[in-house]
Amino acid sequence: MKIVLANSVTTTVGAKKPMERVSKFDGLAEDYERHRPRYPQQLLESISRTLVSNHPVVVDIGAGTGIVLDGLLPVLPAPRLVIGVDPSQDMVALGAYKHPGATWIVGTAEDVLEDSSDVDLIVAGQSLQWMDRPRVLRAANRALSADGILAVLQNNRNHESSGFLSAYEDLLEDLSPGYRRDYRSFDFSAEIRAAFHAQPSYETWIWSQNLGSEDFIGMSRSSTQAQRAIAANGSEFLKRLNALVTEHSEGDILRIEYLSELYMIRKDS
Repeated sequence: MKIVLANSVTTTVGAKKPMERVSKFDGLAEDYERHRPRYPQQLLESISRTLVSNHPVVVDIGAGTGIVLDGLLPVLPAPRLVIGVDPSQDMVALGAYKHPGATWIVGTAEDVLEDSSDVDLIVAGQSLQWMDRPRVLRAANRALSADGILAVLQNNRNHESSGFLSAYEDLLEDLSPGYRRDYRSFDFSAEIRAAFHAQPSYETWIWSQNLGSEDFIGMSRSSTQAQRAIAANGSEFLKRLNALVTEHSEGDILRIEYLSELYMIRKDS
């Protein structure tokens, strides 16, 4: 396997950062790690079952703090080589602390994949929307091994099923500049098909978790959309967010329903 770290930095726990990158997620890593939902384990097991290699090379693009790897690593065959790539120094530092057996790179998926080959699994969890998708998908197709797999995962709040979540989306649309609740409504199937010349498989899971009021507020504050609302309308946004959570919580608990999606495809042969 070849990975050339063009315009990127390999980071290990305790290492000094030889160059600085500025990311929209810098400064949010601890809240992101504490409050972001994990993925259904069935979804991650579905990815593992599809792998052909018994000693896989795995690249997690837009890896953040390693939330996908939290559930994926226990179901991957060993030995394996796992690489986490993210543009945020803060996210990579926390990911490397959690999963020191992986190699962590501060860099972009575009740069790393374009200089990589013989990768058995490329996984993108809640990250593809932030990337140059046509470029990343073309690079992923080239970087995969003969039986390699691309897996794209999404966790979205199921606001259509919840008055509270719908009201929360109303709040973001009102106070977060440029935000629309459908901002992640991309046709990933069509985009993957265009790059791989085949139709990806598609699976969904609907699930829910109970969150304490403070946990939901923390999750909100870890998002870039809420950060924009705070920057533009700080006191008003936080006042209305707290009022909304108080109105809808039962015994200080909120039920949050999610729709998780998994797109998978093998290398275009």
